[in-house]
Amino acid sequence: MGSVRLTRRLLLGRRGAGRLPERLQRAQEPVPGLDPQPQRQIHLQGGKQTWACSGSITKDIYDPNNPACTDGHASGTYGEGCQAGRVGANTSLITMSIGGNDAGFADDLSGCYKNRIKLGWSKSCRYQQSSIDQKIAAIAPNLIADLRALRARAPHARIILMTYPKLFPDPPTQNVGCVLANICLTKGDQAFYNEEAVKLDNAICAAAAAAGVGAECVNAANAFSGCELDQANSCLQSPQTHISGSTGIGTNPGSFHPTQKGQQILGVLINGEIQNPPPGSGPPS
Repeated sequence: MGSVRLTRRLLLGRRGAGRLPERLQRAQEPVPGLDPQPQRQIHLQGGKQTWACSGSITKDIYDPNNPACTDGHASGTYGEGCQAGRVGANTSLITMSIGGNDAGFADDLSGCYKNRIKLGWSKSCRYQQSSIDQKIAAIAPNLIADLRALRARAPHARIILMTYPKLFPDPPTQNVGCVLANICLTKGDQAFYNEEAVKLDNAICAAAAAAGVGAECVNAANAFSGCELDQANSCLQSPQTHISGSTGIGTNPGSFHPTQKGQQILGVLINGEIQNPPPGSGPPS
């Protein structure tokens, strides 16, 4: 691979990992795209900064109607302000992953488990489709505003978005994600969530193009092919649940998030994009 010289890199958006410290829950693992091996080819003159945090939604990046981003779910809520505020004219690369929390996948998966306990096998997770589709459709205007705000603050930076891998084998072959009382996600549930993940990924990349700021989009839908949930040497943390007096059951933080292996795979994808910019990428001329 060739050598890319960067002056300052920022990682924005949402993060998920196995060890989740309190408050903003910033992952302590290496930043995807700067894995030890490929990092030797990337020179960061001004260093790198990670402002992504678990739980972030598009309104944690930038909100035209709320300068402090307090309507967000993470950085804005905890008084750090909008993540876009960390971007400046000397920023040459911004990588970000955002949209999964807007779509509410973590809550939807948890809700599916709860209904399994209440209703047994009488209801498929597909009942959530209308709600998830509406949330995915609502991402575009917020993400477009985010990207335009980032471009205004960093006129010379490359902006690279990473979408989300499908969590389950495609096609599914058996029940997976079994937790308390042998409550599992069926083959139909898995197919549904994979379909919704593809819709989300396509919506993110479409918004990146619609923003008109030269943002790049790395579609990671098939990144975990062969190491999805419950596969040998999986790229995802298996779901862990707990009994809650208020809700009956809840999924623990970290469930369905990438393992270290998963992070490394995503890192390779980001590195490939950094090292080999597609034609027409970068700030509009």
